[in-house]
Amino acid sequence: EEVETDYSKFVEAFLCNSNQDKIAQSDITYKQGQRITLCVSDILNDDNKGIVQVEEFDSLVVSQDGLSPYNFIKNSLFNPEITTPGCVDDGSIFSRRVCYAEFVALPRFFAEADPTDLTIYGSVFVVRDGSRVRRSLRMALPAPENNNAENALAVSGRRAQAEGEEGSGNFEVFASLESTAD
Repeated sequence: EEVETDYSKFVEAFLCNSNQDKIAQSDITYKQGQRITLCVSDILNDDNKGIVQVEEFDSLVVSQDGLSPYNFIKNSLFNPEITTPGCVDDGSIFSRRVCYAEFVALPRFFAEADPTDLTIYGSVFVVRDGSRVRRSLRMALPAPENNNAENALAVSGRRAQAEGEEGSGNFEVFASLESTAD
């Protein structure tokens, strides 16, 4: 029997810098060869406790209109020359955990002079009540229509579904690419 549980208000995905801090600028664009960092973390409830704790990436896929998706992480496996995943505790008394994946903006995404945005999605393993499980966690951040900080992290909707041991944790974030000169 499939059981649905909404964990989305306890987990979030976002673009971040190398210190795992959210990037609040909506006008950030990435160039070919530049490293893009995605973070997924747990969110504390009103009692400063996390319902789930992110443990590691299971998959990380990047897609772009007109191209087949590229797997940076698949079944927790990755190419260390272009992808660097990891997890850190934030050091606070609440033990908030952040998993990050830093990956290269590959030339395949810059075939056009004005490349379209990237859609970054995948799944994570989470720990709940001290045991490792796979949960279906989905968060979608819309592509910013107006390039300002207020719209960059606006969330149109979040949804999660628990599927037991065979489920997968999903997330989705968008990243803008910079136009190429040649």
